[in-house]
Amino acid sequence: MRNVKISKLWDQLHSSYWFIPAVMAVVATALAFTILNLDRTGKVDIDYWWVYTGGADGAR
Repeated sequence: MRNVKISKLWDQLHSSYWFIPAVMAVVATALAFTILNLDRTGKVDIDYWWVYTGGADGAR
């Protein structure tokens, strides 16, 4: 009986239009806080090769 209720709830959530975007927003928020925390503590050396460092003259 309990599995039927869980299955029905999962089907209702999964068929909702906002389920996937809501999950993505929660995961992105958690990831942002995790990365900010790692950056503040300095425990992880993150390579920022993908950030543009050319300055204003290089952007023109």
